[in-house]
Amino acid sequence: MEKTQEIAVTQMRKSSEKLGSSTESYGDTTLMRFLIARSMDPEKAAKMFVQWQKWRAAFVPNGFIADSEVQDELQTRKIYLQSLTKEGYPLLIVKASKHLPAKDHLQFKKFVVHLLDKTIASSLKGKEKGNEKLIAILDLQQITYRNIDARGLIIGFQFLQAYYPERLAKLFILHMPWFFVSVWRMVSRFLEKATLEKIVIVSNEEERKDFMKEIGEESLPEEYGGQAKLVALQDVILPQLEVQRMVVSTYQAASGAVAAAMEKLELQTRLGRKPPSCKIFKRKNDMNVQVTATCIPVPAKRAHAKSVNLQFEKPLDEDTTMDILKNASGGGY
Repeated sequence: MEKTQEIAVTQMRKSSEKLGSSTESYGDTTLMRFLIARSMDPEKAAKMFVQWQKWRAAFVPNGFIADSEVQDELQTRKIYLQSLTKEGYPLLIVKASKHLPAKDHLQFKKFVVHLLDKTIASSLKGKEKGNEKLIAILDLQQITYRNIDARGLIIGFQFLQAYYPERLAKLFILHMPWFFVSVWRMVSRFLEKATLEKIVIVSNEEERKDFMKEIGEESLPEEYGGQAKLVALQDVILPQLEVQRMVVSTYQAASGAVAAAMEKLELQTRLGRKPPSCKIFKRKNDMNVQVTATCIPVPAKRAHAKSVNLQFEKPLDEDTTMDILKNASGGGY
């Protein structure tokens, strides 16, 4: 980071504190996004940052929007999340022909947050750096008048600009029909100059080649000239399970020590002279993850049990947890 940027970040932190907000848990790269979005003006960037914090706390109090909160939007299967592009950006694809203007506007706004959060998270390798970006494709092929949703587009761009500053690397618009041109002109009025500069309307062969070159064949779906298969947003399981702490307790019945232990337990129980033994063995490992493992022999002939308590770096919603358990090898759900 350049010296001028370091100074701007320091000033922004101080300005944020004056506005009653703390930047302690945010890295310089995160704050730089807000500074860039506000032309490196520390005070304006601080104001934007504080507004983002307040919005996030009110609109996403759990830290995420679960699949169950946006089921109506997900079931249309209009959003696709592909692997990383050549530059390492996640690729988000919107099939406009599968979209209809939302009746539940609150759910639609939650859906915008859900898809943006998940797209950004799909690029993470370990902890979030704060400067992750995404590339999006808005595919207008086969749309009709009933698919046109100027309000939905404006909401999406407004969220990007206000709450996800400098997250958009580029947006490619494909197959724009003549009747959508006037709609786009209206929507464009709500976009900041910096956002407009990141949008490419692919309309000729040369632009199509540049589009394919920038994304890469491995990430680009076959229908756009690539080699990948389309993957619906809800079918993507993110590798976001960075465990911070794990407590595992196993309860071992006598059968775990074969027949002799079962006979001993039965004898102790029948005689009633000595209570069945129950020893606790506790052990900690030396990995980065804090692990406490406890093995407890219990006075029962059969049926072992296990209790696992996991603490993750980020919240994990119930739907994702269920999907992971269902698809896990070596076990059943």
